[in-house]
Amino acid sequence: MPTPIPKVPPPPDSHARAHVCRRGLGGLLFLLLAPAVFAADPATPLPDRIPAIEADRAPLQVFLYIDPFEVRKEITVRPDVLQRWMDLGLPEGGVLSIADQDRVREQAAAFLAVMNPVTIDGRSIPPRLDQAHFLDPSLPQPGLLNPGQEVDLSRALLGLSFSYPLSAAPGHVLLEWELFDDSLTNLPALVQDERGQVSSSLEAAHPVLEWRRPTDRAEAYEWVTLPAPRRATLPLPLASLLCTALALAWMVWRSLRKRPWPAARWPALLLLVGAVLLLPFGRLPIPHPLSRPAMVNDAEARLLVEGLLRNLYHAFDYREESRIYDALSRSVAGDLLERTYLETMRGLALEEQGGACVRVDTVKVVDVQPSPTQRREGFVARCTWEVSGSVGHWGHEHQRHNRYRADLTLRPHEDAWLLTNLNLLDEERR
Repeated sequence: MPTPIPKVPPPPDSHARAHVCRRGLGGLLFLLLAPAVFAADPATPLPDRIPAIEADRAPLQVFLYIDPFEVRKEITVRPDVLQRWMDLGLPEGGVLSIADQDRVREQAAAFLAVMNPVTIDGRSIPPRLDQAHFLDPSLPQPGLLNPGQEVDLSRALLGLSFSYPLSAAPGHVLLEWELFDDSLTNLPALVQDERGQVSSSLEAAHPVLEWRRPTDRAEAYEWVTLPAPRRATLPLPLASLLCTALALAWMVWRSLRKRPWPAARWPALLLLVGAVLLLPFGRLPIPHPLSRPAMVNDAEARLLVEGLLRNLYHAFDYREESRIYDALSRSVAGDLLERTYLETMRGLALEEQGGACVRVDTVKVVDVQPSPTQRREGFVARCTWEVSGSVGHWGHEHQRHNRYRADLTLRPHEDAWLLTNLNLLDEERR
């Protein structure tokens, strides 16, 4: 018997979640903070965009999505077709009641979680169920059925999304399909990576869907290093100061005891000689009190903004919370770090598709106008940049093209530049 999958909650109210996601920094990053993905098998040419499989033409389909630190396997299937391999307890009337929908989703998820295994770089990884929803195939792109309506089993699809979180970018992914019978000898399949989508098919004679990373593609995003300027320092001779202090303390102590000076001078003199000899050693650099913060010119400011924005977006290449948070800390400091993480995680979901995450493809900085900050190191840059993102879900590709204008505050922290404040001024969605 397959291992039961935890109960899948119905999708949340999309209007309420969208309202939360579009506020503050979450609005800036809504649907856009996520990784770019890698390319498919170099032996298979990929056009820029390939039309997705029409979901209302096939009762069973499989989709494989390759991301930098995650592989996703999605399946859309009509419940009456899945009934061929398992007993879902479907009613004879062809309509699934609201009360039975959770049960059917859970049974289907538990069955498909252990079928059709995925091997990544030679390792079999257990899947994690992300979504299980009934879909309406009559829409131009499959969307979620209203949780409060009955399901027409002759038309509605059941969509299940399984993810395979990874600690490193995949190099080889292999899916083996197991569900065939006399009336179903082949089914449509699709693979998507950063270059687009490739339509394929699975047959009983060749039930394998395979992807390889091209040799000319990097395994993962290379983080941009943004070293902060070094301030002038004063070398504080701690060892010499300690010897000098001990010599003075010795002389004061001997004076208080009313001892003659000749009796006290030799230890004091030895300590003072030691202070002179130790001057080159035991030095502690401290900020020079008279040094002025280094100024950043327009070209340097542009490079810093570009690097920080790219690092920030690519922090969400990772799928585990701790790794995302650690990666964000390379670019964001202070209170903005926590706010960026929390609001972005709420804003990553594609509401009308049950929470699919948009993957950012490009970040283009259009304009940077820096100005110095008051009293502290760093600068404020009025920036304009464009972000293009996409996500493959249920066989379709959803795209976002947004343009932002904001004031970004950058300050040196220890040995690197960090983003310490963001004030969104304008946003265009296309």
